[in-house]
Amino acid sequence: MPPEPDPCAIRSLIARFERQRLPRVLAIKAKVFRSSVLEPSDHAVLDALLADALQARRYCAHDTDAAALYRRAAALYLEIMRRALHNEQRPSGLTGLAANASGL
Repeated sequence: MPPEPDPCAIRSLIARFERQRLPRVLAIKAKVFRSSVLEPSDHAVLDALLADALQARRYCAHDTDAAALYRRAAALYLEIMRRALHNEQRPSGLTGLAANASGL
């Protein structure tokens, strides 16, 4: 088992997630659930989210807050990417309300 991490590093990671990553990721989630597709800037934010999740994963054995961050970040990433893929595969004629009304 790796040595126990610095508690300050964990707190810093969690604070960055809550203050910087989470608001932007939730905005992206809302965007894809309105049937929009991801833009390159969205991918950059999601890459940073995934990097934070992987960093938090290293601390999961030592810190329940880090484990919660990992689970939440991974779940958000998966949910957003699944919906974004769905949006990308949607016939181009269906957008916005039409896509939602058809159940896509």
